[in-house]
Amino acid sequence: MIHYVIFHRDIPVGIATSVDRNQLGKVEGWRYETPHDWKSFERVTELARLLEATTKRKFLPVDNGSHTSPRYGLVEPPKLGDEVSYSFNGDTYPDGVITKITPKYHITTSEGHKYRRRGNRGYWLREGGTWSLVAGHIYEQNPSF
Repeated sequence: MIHYVIFHRDIPVGIATSVDRNQLGKVEGWRYETPHDWKSFERVTELARLLEATTKRKFLPVDNGSHTSPRYGLVEPPKLGDEVSYSFNGDTYPDGVITKITPKYHITTSEGHKYRRRGNRGYWLREGGTWSLVAGHIYEQNPSF
């Protein structure tokens, strides 16, 4: 998920995982917003469109559901060739690279696993519903078992 969207005047110009709140607010015309500022799916849809135009990167709007805070957000979808793993409850295993992405963002890996984005959520689940797609090649087991 995207943590901050950086604006110059009213135009979103970039994203960040952290910002220096004291410095950014001191420069005229610059500000940021977080997912807690976004109150509708229409707002994040518009932000995704504007960010794509200014950054030339794809962003998808997210609606995590009415009982989640923050409800709305943005996610940068995985890309062809990205190294990925699958994870559940602290166990994570490498799953090759992304070899196919459909227009609805259904993902297939070189290991033959398929992942689907549920509704407008910000994550992808492997067919069957237990394992989540994560970025990078990671091999870890939950030490509590």
